[in-house]
Amino acid sequence: MGRLLTSALAVAITATACATQAPGQPLPAPGETSTPPSTSQSHSGGKAPPINSPELDLVRYESRVCDVLTPAQLQPFAIREPGKQKDGISGPECTWDPSDPSAGSRIYLTIVSKAQGGWEAAYDRRRKVAFFEDVGEINGYPAVHWDRQGDYTAKGICQTTVGARRDLVFDVMIFVNGLKSSEYRDACSVSDKAASLVIDTLRGGR
Repeated sequence: MGRLLTSALAVAITATACATQAPGQPLPAPGETSTPPSTSQSHSGGKAPPINSPELDLVRYESRVCDVLTPAQLQPFAIREPGKQKDGISGPECTWDPSDPSAGSRIYLTIVSKAQGGWEAAYDRRRKVAFFEDVGEINGYPAVHWDRQGDYTAKGICQTTVGARRDLVFDVMIFVNGLKSSEYRDACSVSDKAASLVIDTLRGGR
């Protein structure tokens, strides 16, 4: 009897180890905060890192979020057209598209003003999403990379969330168009760069 139980257990373990997870669905809209059940792939527990730099004034840009990135700042992303603003699920959004769909990057920027909890809640997302990693600081402000479905950073997609102040964050999501570019395989470096430029603008207070 013991031998039969041992054999059954071995079969069950083997079946579990060989099972593969079905691929996830396409990514959610930028800044979307609702999450399906999943397991965080990185980071230990703990509270959100402190915001050691002066809080950034995002509120003044809620009605003109597309002004947060200037034409000069958008040039490295091959973007020459004005952004398109809309009222998104999590707050005001702006989308910029490069004129050449095979080059540059599409940028989504969201001021996450409709979600509760600010930076602490954004950081606590690590318990609910499939991919989450600390960035450390970008221009003096704590930031993370995350995605509800999985790690797409080597496939041209990354989302960076920055703790601009305790009660308010902003998200930058990047879609890199050039399939053969080095940035396509390291999309988070692109979203971090865009986030850094947003901070530059906010610090300038224009």
